Amino acid sequence: MKKGLFFLLLLLMILLLSACGGKRMETTPSPVSTTETTTTTPKPTATPVTAPTASPPPPTQAPVAKIEWSNKTYSITDRDGYTYEISLKMSPWILLSNTDIINAAWNDVGGKQSLPEYDDWGLDNGVRLSLPKGGITTAFYHTMNDMYYCVGAVQIKNTTKGWDITEDHPRSVAVQLTWESAYDKPDYAGAYVIGRAMFSSGPSDNSLGLFYSASMKKNTWGPLPFVIMAPENFAPKFPDGEHYTDMQNGSFYCENEAFNVGIIGKDGKYLASANQ
Repeated sequence: MKKGLFFLLLLLMILLLSACGGKRMETTPSPVSTTETTTTTPKPTATPVTAPTASPPPPTQAPVAKIEWSNKTYSITDRDGYTYEISLKMSPWILLSNTDIINAAWNDVGGKQSLPEYDDWGLDNGVRLSLPKGGITTAFYHTMNDMYYCVGAVQIKNTTKGWDITEDHPRSVAVQLTWESAYDKPDYAGAYVIGRAMFSSGPSDNSLGLFYSASMKKNTWGPLPFVIMAPENFAPKFPDGEHYTDMQNGSFYCENEAFNVGIIGKDGKYLASANQ
């Protein structure tokens, strides 16, 4: 009896153990609180573009006065019957102190040599002795503190039909250009102007204006640049210049033909001759 009870208890224990072993304990995991941190990468801030600061424009320079050129063409025939056409291009009288205008005119006539300055005329306090005048000499003596320049160029062309000028048959042609103004009074024996022809071999001065012999070895000669200088004197009595009116209305002469060039005074403005 006791033995049967023992087996019964044993069977019950086996059944209980089987029931417990067949059940699975499920554990619910503790919820994990996760805080998601979103890192926002800031968009790059564009550096504002500043418009470039424009450089200030260069100072406006006053335009160089327009140069009113005078062109003169005339013909001469020498003792042997050769005929030549001589062409002159000449500026108005321009004050040397109007440097920009003078330089522009000099470039216009093809001046290659340096344009003479105030002290380049061999003057001693407005005086120059033994100045060539054609085949003789004279003197230049003036009270002056400025100068007028007339710049120009001369060309020569042989127009003789059937007779060429060559190195084997050269010719010499006299060129003469003189200046006369109201200042050239009979009692004034000195020179009023000094002309300087700019030969490649060096300058040549003459008190007549231009006076030289051109050596031609072909049918054309030149252009030869030249500058003619005349005195000016500014003073309380002469605020516009002592010789302003004389220079405005005086005349150049070539082969007894007169022509006028006008003047550009200290104000830089052109004034035509009353005789033009």
